[in-house]
Amino acid sequence: MTDWSYPFFKGGFRVFLISAALLQFVFYGVLKEVAGFEEIFMLRALSALMLVGLTWLDFEKLSLPQKIFVELTAWVSFPLLFSILFLMNPQESYWFASMVFCGFGYGLLAFPPLSFLGYGLTALLVCGVYLPIEAPELGFATVFAYVAGLISLLVGISVQLMMKFAFQSILEARIESARMAVMERTMNKLQRREKVIRQFIRPSILFEIEQGKDPTKYLPEKKYVYILFIDMRQYSTFSENHSLEESYKILNQYFEEINKAIFRFHGEVDKFIGDAVMATFAEPDHCYEACIEARRRLSNINRIRLRRGQIPIKYGTGISCGQVLSANFGSRRKMERTVIGDVVNVAARLESLTKEYETDIFASEEFISKLDKYEAFRVVDYVTVKGRQEKIFVYELFSHNKDSVLHFKLQTKETLKEIIECKLIGEYKKALRLIDGLIAMCPPHSFKESKIMDTTLLAVREQLILEAQFSPIELKRLNKERSDEQKIA
Repeated sequence: MTDWSYPFFKGGFRVFLISAALLQFVFYGVLKEVAGFEEIFMLRALSALMLVGLTWLDFEKLSLPQKIFVELTAWVSFPLLFSILFLMNPQESYWFASMVFCGFGYGLLAFPPLSFLGYGLTALLVCGVYLPIEAPELGFATVFAYVAGLISLLVGISVQLMMKFAFQSILEARIESARMAVMERTMNKLQRREKVIRQFIRPSILFEIEQGKDPTKYLPEKKYVYILFIDMRQYSTFSENHSLEESYKILNQYFEEINKAIFRFHGEVDKFIGDAVMATFAEPDHCYEACIEARRRLSNINRIRLRRGQIPIKYGTGISCGQVLSANFGSRRKMERTVIGDVVNVAARLESLTKEYETDIFASEEFISKLDKYEAFRVVDYVTVKGRQEKIFVYELFSHNKDSVLHFKLQTKETLKEIIECKLIGEYKKALRLIDGLIAMCPPHSFKESKIMDTTLLAVREQLILEAQFSPIELKRLNKERSDEQKIA
């Protein structure tokens, strides 16, 4: 064992203990602040306090086991301390330096001439060479520290290799996991973006993008399309009786049902115009079926509103067909793909006429000529629509009506056609006689006792009386005044 009576050792050992304690405290304090090693710092701080506590011992009064314990506590702490440095840094030079420092430092403090021998012994032990040493002057703790250092070195190398392998595997797994997470976030972002795009952009433009085309370079072209125009009636009154939040909710509820019908039959929503919807179709049958389906869906909502004691919301529908100009309209900052043309205006005017004739759907004669397998339509009048000088035949579609109304209109459609023909040749008396006959045979309204079931006949009769009594010029003026009154109402 070490000669504890050696004066230099008595003074230097306490300094060494304090230095080792400070070194551990500072090193692990830095780890705690930088890397958050709370548990390691607490353990090493307790170890440092224990080393400082050893300085208060009276070394000369210690027994041999106590001396061995003190030496082990002091010197084994250095290889363990620097082994952590080794594990944290792949440069083996840190470990070798720590071993050399342990051997040289202990030899210097215990017995200076042995410092170089400790240096050499450390180098041999690091190289893995076993050197039996019998000299008791070296001290049991010194030899044990060297052997412990060599074992720590081998364990450290093994741990380092295992950590490198594990780190590589973990790193690859984390990289793959991170890559998958990034891909998932990107995919979710793209899906959300695609969902938003599909809601705000018409399908035909999305199809162009999928085909690799640039929608902004779309050239104007003429197309033959079928226009469906659906508009809410008396929106001003509706908005006055509902809050903004209620109006928003109710309008979107109706728009949702209308859009379902349009998309089900391969139509495309061209635009929303306030409380109105404008859609285009490539086939007349699709336009017809979508229109009837939309009317049925709107009727279902109104039945629910009536059961709840709410006022039903009425929509008018106009249908026309013909050539339009399809193009991108707008500017570089805001652009919209839409169609313009006379048939668009006709569809809107036909919709406005539904209010006057108290019906749901009006269509142009050209559209009716495209229908082959349907019969639930009838000519209602021959009128001049706003914006056009020529008169057109106006047809009502009624296959969405309930069975009793549908049956009556099918039975009387030929008579109504005869009435319009009489009007065209100026036989107003015969036309009025025929319309009065239809009104007389029409059953009463199901829930309006003062009206007949087919209220459109009353509007046709009123129009016949006006045309029979007034000249064309006066009639045009009266029609304009009535139209203005209806807008105000």
